[in-house]
Amino acid sequence: MAAAKGFVTVRPDAAYGDNELFCSADQAYCELWTCPGSGAQEISEVGFWGDSDAIAAVYHMAFFTDAGEASGASYPVNLVTNSDTGEISFQNTTPQIRPFTYGTKPILTGGAKYWFALGTDDSNLQVQHFDVGIAAGDSISDSTTYPNWSTSWSTHTDREWDNSFYAIYAAQAGGLSIPYNPWLQLGPILAQ
Repeated sequence: MAAAKGFVTVRPDAAYGDNELFCSADQAYCELWTCPGSGAQEISEVGFWGDSDAIAAVYHMAFFTDAGEASGASYPVNLVTNSDTGEISFQNTTPQIRPFTYGTKPILTGGAKYWFALGTDDSNLQVQHFDVGIAAGDSISDSTTYPNWSTSWSTHTDREWDNSFYAIYAAQAGGLSIPYNPWLQLGPILAQ
């Protein structure tokens, strides 16, 4: 797959963006996306293209539900279960993909809107992006106190940054699962 962002089915193999967003300390950078498909969708990996200064960059990523689903205003509300990656650190001055693979996959609902968020601890992180290209209000930033997420998302700052954030998704496997029971007869019962 070439450069890509948002919900994808495979990891992008080329950088997305023509510029670097120099992240500030104690900030969250978010984008509003609509989850593809219908029904339960598993997220197996999230990430972005970026680099750091000569000092390691520290950050975490997560999904949030959208207030617009209920209130008409659009900003992150509730953290999606199992979506916070926990603290990640790396140091590399050359832009590269920064993937995170989930052990326990968060589940999103196809057709619903979610905010993908990147929270930063310091100003050492740079994210590949385009300066414009996304509707104002669908890209936001907000102050945080790392590692906490914002408690005042409704007072965010609208941006037009089109970041290299991505998430790999797939429909959640379904089907009936019957555990083995040697005493359970599944065939015809023979009269004796």
